Amino acid sequence: MFKFTNAFRVLSLALFLITLIYAYAAIPGDINFGRAIFFGLVPAQVSKAVFFFSVLIGAAMVNLFFLGFVSGYKKSWEIASKENPINLSHLPAWLYGMAGLINLLLITGIFYVGFTNSAEEVVITNFAIVIAAVPVLIVIWLLYLPFLLKAPQEA
Repeated sequence: MFKFTNAFRVLSLALFLITLIYAYAAIPGDINFGRAIFFGLVPAQVSKAVFFFSVLIGAAMVNLFFLGFVSGYKKSWEIASKENPINLSHLPAWLYGMAGLINLLLITGIFYVGFTNSAEEVVITNFAIVIAAVPVLIVIWLLYLPFLLKAPQEA
């Protein structure tokens, strides 16, 4: 499972970069959010270069956090799983899967911002199922964690 979730994380990161570059090229001018967001920290309108680099730095920080966290604790989780009722050896794979889902969430956010600021007329309701699917996947992934960490029953 670890190799699968790591590959998923890497592929979602590559797709994120492609999406971000595509959105940067497709948006003709400044990014308009309609109103200030994040409790007024982000103004209603920002340049697309600021948007590009802010999203890029934010995604890099999130992915480096998950990568560093897993790299730092993977061996200790495997050792702790041998004498613990909770099977922590599956936690690195789960964390990489969560990082991949966060990358997918960033991708849908970039698409949404790109569609709303595009020069073309786009009906955003056509993409509502895609925009709603990623938060649902994140909730399912969070609910999966207790089942994944449950220690195997000895016969």
